[in-house]
Order: sequence, then structure tokens, then C-alpha cells
Amino acid sequence: MGLGNWGRRLAGCVEQASAGHLVSCFGRNEERRRAFAEQVGTEAAASLESMFDDDRIDAVIIATPHTTHAD
Repeated sequence: MGLGNWGRRLAGCVEQASAGHLVSCFGRNEERRRAFAEQVGTEAAASLESMFDDDRIDAVIIATPHTTHAD
């Protein structure tokens, strides 16, 4: 969640460290969400709720500005 600079960096770290596998991503902007998914080789979730409901997901990386976390 959060597809900017930190989102890309963290996605790369997860894959490099073999710490897991990215199965989905979400950001508010659909075009950026689809581009990010293609760039890192994952799926773009249609909504935040659908991402949270995905049984394949065990953890979520929040890479949004801390002021948006409560939202």
C-alpha cells in the first residue's frame, strides 16, 4: 500500500531478501497502481478492501506518508 518511491524500494527489498512475495498492490490512483504492478510483477488490487480480503496476503507493507496511516 503506497506506490511511490518508498513503495518501490520496499518492494525491491522484499524480493531481493526472499523475505516473501508480493501478491498485490494498492494505491488510490488506478493508472499508477497498474503501472506499479507491472513494474514489480504483481497484481493491482481493485480496492483496498479487496486487497485486505485476499486470502493469499499474510502481511501488508504500508509505504504511505505517516500522516495518512489512520485514513
